[in-house]
Amino acid sequence: MAIPKGYAGSVAIINLTDSDIRVIPTDRFFKEYDIDPRLWVGGDGFIAKILWKDIPEAIDALSPDNEVIVATGPWTATAAPQSGRAMLGCISPETGGFSSGSFGWYFPAVMKYAGYDVLIVKGKAEKPVYISIDNEEILIRDAAHIWGKETGETVKALREEIGERFEGEVRVLSISVAGENLVRYAVPCGDATSCPGRSGGGTVMGSKNLKAITVRGTGEIQINDPMGLLESSYN
Repeated sequence: MAIPKGYAGSVAIINLTDSDIRVIPTDRFFKEYDIDPRLWVGGDGFIAKILWKDIPEAIDALSPDNEVIVATGPWTATAAPQSGRAMLGCISPETGGFSSGSFGWYFPAVMKYAGYDVLIVKGKAEKPVYISIDNEEILIRDAAHIWGKETGETVKALREEIGERFEGEVRVLSISVAGENLVRYAVPCGDATSCPGRSGGGTVMGSKNLKAITVRGTGEIQINDPMGLLESSYN
């Protein structure tokens, strides 16, 4: 199955337990998770298929078996209105069932510019860490110095540490002290601004000792019919 235009082309699967990082083509991801992109499109559809396959039985939402998934769609990072959004999903710490929330600002678009349609984070780190994505380079880095910081402080600290070349080049999805302390409805925030509410994703990130995910992307998204996209989205 060829990767349809509108997708970035890759899916990153990161296991914090053993620091294993796997990047697979999006068409292989479709095959592994039995996804027809014309039926499941992106966002919640992708998250539902991933969790259904990876977690077939009930789990403790705060165990390393849970996953944090960020899934974009084919319109993300295009010129269409409201296209700068993604869904973040996991098994809910509140209900033990499927949970997801929508968030925007610039993290979802830059994630696609870095080349990734979906991020899947599994396992649990031994100590606080953050995931750094810089186009094709993905690293797991120490976060002890930012553990305990509010989201705004975290964004500023990580942008300085990574060394962005202009303001806002590096986008940051991070948790605050509520997520660190496993408040069951805690959410992460994109650039301390846009949060996937009701997901409990901040709690799950905290349970994994995952303080933040940073992303810098300089790629482009290929569109099948750019003018058709604009005409249909504005009509």
